[in-house]
Amino acid sequence: MRVGARGSKLSLWQAEFAIDRLRRHGVSADLCILSSSGDRDQESAIEGLPGDAPFVDDLQEALRAGEIDVAVHSLKDMAVEGPEDLLVSAILPRGSVTESLVSKDGRAFGDLRTGAIVGTSSSRRKAQLVHLRPDIVCKTIRRPVDDRVRQVRGGAFDAAILATVGLERLGLANQIAQTFSLRDFAPAAGQGAIALQVRAGDRDAQSVLRPLDDFSTRAATTAELTAQRRLERGDTLVAAWAETDHAFLRLHLRVLSRAGSPPVDVLGSGVDPERVAADACDRALDALAGMAGVR
Repeated sequence: MRVGARGSKLSLWQAEFAIDRLRRHGVSADLCILSSSGDRDQESAIEGLPGDAPFVDDLQEALRAGEIDVAVHSLKDMAVEGPEDLLVSAILPRGSVTESLVSKDGRAFGDLRTGAIVGTSSSRRKAQLVHLRPDIVCKTIRRPVDDRVRQVRGGAFDAAILATVGLERLGLANQIAQTFSLRDFAPAAGQGAIALQVRAGDRDAQSVLRPLDDFSTRAATTAELTAQRRLERGDTLVAAWAETDHAFLRLHLRVLSRAGSPPVDVLGSGVDPERVAADACDRALDALAGMAGVR
């Protein structure tokens, strides 16, 4: 199989992880390195990049053109509404879903100076940062994970918020000044999960990848992404993480506002990921309506 991935160190780690899984199942695989529009523009804020999935777009076009057989993505980078001609045939066992702080001098979040400049390219992270510390100044930080760490260590930022899993996969866990609890800092839906995407009509590729699909990760991320799809629009941002215990699922949903309103947290549980997400979304909407009524 021809396995397509972006050329960043983290993307290559994920691709090699996928290739190793394939080879364990007796499948020969070769790596094809591609770029995306998000790789070519490393200065603009992510929300200013074209399209719904700037780190996925060119890999998907290579799939459609038959240049590769499977594309390796960070699940959280994919558009919530996926294209009908492509499908995610396998989601690999996910890593950590937490967020971590890398700081210039190793300080924890609460010890950063007043007015500290904290790098992030995520509106979800910015909304939570401002809620936790209104004095913090958020500034856009781009480029791959290892380069972001270098920018902080070089003094361009006092600190930056990064996904713990990316730092761990690149051997940079020793750069973490603090890992936030999920209660303090909620992650993106799908964080830590690796998606393997194929053409919808490629039955052979789907058959090869099916044994790699991790049930628990699929169930958890389905609930998270369903909630994001239902609630995230305009001024509303969604953070979510789900935990599984055999077939039982617990979804933690946080609804954030770009305008700075207090976050709304709800919990859903059950066995059907989409129903769990729907119930949690209904409770979140009720809570938001109640807050609006109070104002």
